[in-house]
Amino acid sequence: VTNYTIDEQGFVSVGDDVDISDNYFTVIPVKFKEVSGDFNCGINNLTTLKNCPIYVGENFSCDMIKATSLEYCPDEVMGDFSCEYNMIEELPSTKKIVYGNFSMKHQGKRGGKIFTEEEIRAVFEIGGKVVL
Repeated sequence: VTNYTIDEQGFVSVGDDVDISDNYFTVIPVKFKEVSGDFNCGINNLTTLKNCPIYVGENFSCDMIKATSLEYCPDEVMGDFSCEYNMIEELPSTKKIVYGNFSMKHQGKRGGKIFTEEEIRAVFEIGGKVVL
C-alpha cells in the first residue's frame, strides 16, 4: 500500500485497494479508518474484525476467517459485502450500510449460526440481494 495517510490517532486511510488476505493474521495489523477501493481480509486466522476500516469505497471481503462475530465490520460498504465459509455466531450490535449485495454463503458448514435474511436485514441496510 503506497497511497495512504495516518491521522493523529494512528488510523490509516488508504486511497486504493487493500488486500491482506492469505497471510495467517490473527488480528488486522493496522488500524484502518477508510479504504477507497476494495478491502479483503479473507483467508486468515482472524478471530476478530477489530481494526477493519469504518468505510470501504468498493467491496469488503472477510471470507474464511475464524471470527465468530461481525462486530467491528465496516459501518458503510459502497459495494458488496462477502462473508462466506465462516463460523459467525453474532451479527453487529449497531446498524451497518451495504449498498451492494450481502453474501453469507456456506455459513454453518464449519460451525456458527445460520442466519435468516430477516435477521441480517435487521442489522444491515442492504441495497442489493442477500445471498445465503
